[in-house]
Amino acid sequence: MIVPLGILQLNEADERSIVFEPVFSEHKLAFKKIGLGTVIKLMLEFDEPFWTDAKKDLRFIFSHQIISTWWTKLPRKTNLLTGWAGGA
Repeated sequence: MIVPLGILQLNEADERSIVFEPVFSEHKLAFKKIGLGTVIKLMLEFDEPFWTDAKKDLRFIFSHQIISTWWTKLPRKTNLLTGWAGGA
């Protein structure tokens, strides 16, 4: 199961929190220390992956645009391209 970090950081008294048995308090401390920031993640699905060809397969694409980092699922061949923009 995949759980958002914000849920893992909740206090046990919060009704939305997850209760682990047996309790592993070291992990709860680690969850609290992980910071969250501002990010936009955009996933685009294409009919065909334009980023692959016979000579090379692109894993990352970098630009000076608002969404400055893109990556593929390589080595898995999919039609999905993920964009990432972080910062203030």
